[in-house]
Amino acid sequence: NRIGLVVTGLPELRTLPARPGRSHLMALLATLEATTRVEAGTPGVDLATGLSRLLATNRRRGQIVVVSDFLDRSPWAPALRALATRHRVVAAQVTDPRELELPDVGMLDLVDPETGRLLHVQTRSARLRERYAAAARARHDAVRAEVRSAGRSTSTASNGMPSQREGMTTASNVANIVGKASRGTQS
Repeated sequence: NRIGLVVTGLPELRTLPARPGRSHLMALLATLEATTRVEAGTPGVDLATGLSRLLATNRRRGQIVVVSDFLDRSPWAPALRALATRHRVVAAQVTDPRELELPDVGMLDLVDPETGRLLHVQTRSARLRERYAAAARARHDAVRAEVRSAGRSTSTASNGMPSQREGMTTASNVANIVGKASRGTQS
């Protein structure tokens, strides 16, 4: 089986073509591990562009696993639908438990990773925490609905999985997520 990699969110699209073999797989995981996050507010290639590139460059039918938080503001859903017309697409939505609930810790400084904007929030308010949790659930459900509208099922994986807390590398965690998404299991 051949496996390739497309990484979005960076200033330039990072692509490694599909090739067979364990050594190629290890090279892909090493590349993924070595990929550093860009600074907040730095423009990067969006998910829709990455999905469109996959559609344009992969003529042979195959399985494509999309691992993302799907919080990208680009029009990724139509690109995912187009990709799904030619390929078997599995979507793995990565979530961070800290994004789903606001902790009761008093004054909290939050940084928007997209814009770098700093926001000071008083988290003692139960009403604010409830509104935040409801909005986070609605956003999560909207992403799942968009993926389903492309005729794909989603698998949700948390980056707070026990494997990561025990010190597994990010690349190994992604490999776990991809495996679970391909099998259709959820965590």
